[in-house]
Amino acid sequence: MNTILIPTDFSETAQKAFEYAHTLFGNRAKYILLNTYLEPRASSASMISLSEILHEGSVEALAEELAMLKSRFGDKCPEIQTVSEYGEAIGTIARMANIHKAELIVMGTTGASGLKEVMLGSVASGVIQHAQCAVIAVPAAEKYGVPKNILMAADLKSSLRDSSAAVLKEICEIGKAKVTVLTVEDPKKGISDEEAEVGFAIHSLLSKIKHEFDTVKSDDVEMAISRYADMNDIDMIVTIPRKEGWISRIFHPSVSKKLAQHEYRPLLALAQ
Repeated sequence: MNTILIPTDFSETAQKAFEYAHTLFGNRAKYILLNTYLEPRASSASMISLSEILHEGSVEALAEELAMLKSRFGDKCPEIQTVSEYGEAIGTIARMANIHKAELIVMGTTGASGLKEVMLGSVASGVIQHAQCAVIAVPAAEKYGVPKNILMAADLKSSLRDSSAAVLKEICEIGKAKVTVLTVEDPKKGISDEEAEVGFAIHSLLSKIKHEFDTVKSDDVEMAISRYADMNDIDMIVTIPRKEGWISRIFHPSVSKKLAQHEYRPLLALAQ
């Protein structure tokens, strides 16, 4: 891993995202702390003044955050670059990840209740849908270690890009993790020949990683994934977000009920 982008609003949640990224990749990666800012609606004259004030505040807060991290890590502090950028959060984060050639975005999520909320809630969900690189969404409630047991939710509609598989492989190698590739089948349908071919392609990409395949039948994809994760001591969930197809069953308005338990695991969304 060369470059990791970490959006920050200077909250404890954002700090935990940095901690998790450093837990995984240590000093092997360069970290970019990004703060985005956008002034409220106002007149043109006042907007110019307010924008300058917000920029100055952003730069100062980033400097304080960097000083805190350097003090904390001392001589073992990783390479950290700070970036203050004007614009709405989702588009700016995705754009800056491209500009800085980040292979991974790591960001915190708050108030997530279930897989659906992690993927659809606030800024993190928008970044997951728009970023061209992998994204890890880190729930704020817990402190996480290196994952040992990873669940990859696969719809078998499309395979992984080599670059996306590389991110997952690196995480697996760090913790010598096992990956379970889980497909949630529609109870009224089976797995087609085309889907079986995609499964074999995923198997080939993960050939150097300890992995296995499993299937469950359910109309409620969200609940099926989380129940499986709970029953098998999963400590990271991996998805390949899609705008249509199997993953849309998570987004569909009919899937409205909340999970009985909070989704407390980090979620790695791989770029399709």
